[in-house]
Amino acid sequence: MCEPTTAMLAITAITAGASYVAADKQADAQEAAIEASQQATELANAAQIEELNGSTMDEKSDLAREAMRRRGQLRVATGESGVGGLVVDSLMQDVDAQTGRAISRVEENRLRGIDQIRRGAATSAANN
Repeated sequence: MCEPTTAMLAITAITAGASYVAADKQADAQEAAIEASQQATELANAAQIEELNGSTMDEKSDLAREAMRRRGQLRVATGESGVGGLVVDSLMQDVDAQTGRAISRVEENRLRGIDQIRRGAATSAANN
């Protein structure tokens, strides 16, 4: 028969082993949950960036169409009034310059938005 001390040591060892296995499984589950959360965040960020890129492209297209419309109006107005030469060229260049500045602002906002999304993802990852 076993001594009481030996039996207690055996029970303690079995309990410790069971606790270790349970803690190991819990750690694995937490690690899997963190990884799944990071993947979901990455997918959400990619979708946000794609949406931002799409809306920026639409806005740039709208600006380009508006510039074409304004240039057409200028051609008609200057043609009807008989004005030509450097004045018309200057007006057309002004329309192009305004459009270029507007498109640059849209692009800068897009890049800032992407940077903000990525910073948010980095902050989120650091907190996990």
